[in-house]
Amino acid sequence: MRPKDILKARLETENPGVSGLSESNIKRKLRRLTKSNKIVKIKPDEFSKFGIDDSDQKATYYISEENYELKAHFDEILPYLSSKDESKIKTTINEIDLYNDFYFLDPKQLDKVVLALDNNADIVKHSLIVLDNNIIKRGVKPWNTEELLEKLKDVIKRFRDEDNSQIIQLTIALLGNYNDYAVIEQLKHDAQDFERISQHYTHYTSDQTAEVIDKYRTDLFYLENELYQRNKEKNAEFVREIRKISVKKIKEKREIK
Repeated sequence: MRPKDILKARLETENPGVSGLSESNIKRKLRRLTKSNKIVKIKPDEFSKFGIDDSDQKATYYISEENYELKAHFDEILPYLSSKDESKIKTTINEIDLYNDFYFLDPKQLDKVVLALDNNADIVKHSLIVLDNNIIKRGVKPWNTEELLEKLKDVIKRFRDEDNSQIIQLTIALLGNYNDYAVIEQLKHDAQDFERISQHYTHYTSDQTAEVIDKYRTDLFYLENELYQRNKEKNAEFVREIRKISVKKIKEKREIK
């Protein structure tokens, strides 16, 4: 975190005037923690190493000593994810899971997780869970967006007709988070088969897919029309319901703002 974000967090507390939370006090404690090596100061020449996207050459970030050490640990083992040895990949993913509550992977480290999406269904599923935890739940995104989207599209093509509902669900949510058209392509594919659209229906009704579903409203209008004309009324009704839920979510989101 940057010092200004720490101070901002102070101002957003219920009792900003409580003892120990004054601006001068916080700055003094940051200096003391740095001097005692309990936190580490990250300077601009190290930003890329930590996956920090900030062009301000005067900026400073702080990281706890524990996280600094965990970063070194994961920097060393994450290259295993691009190995051809499945046991090494699984062990590495298990290690990420072990420290999930203590350490957030940074954008450059998430790039390594993306590489694991080239493997079998079990590894792909667990890699997607790691990406979901970081991208959607924590808002930390891989550095290389282009490669992430390319790999996700490859995953959805490889597993779209297999019995891997969780893989499809996680992939659609991640693609939806980037408003990628691949979500619409997969919905068009699923909508052709009643069993598949009824099984995957809820994959398209998440908060992550609402924007992309509504963005391509014209494409989905024509899809509905096509399904009705081919006497696939129940399939068309699923598409309509998905769109209704998406519009409702967008409306609620705007009302909150």
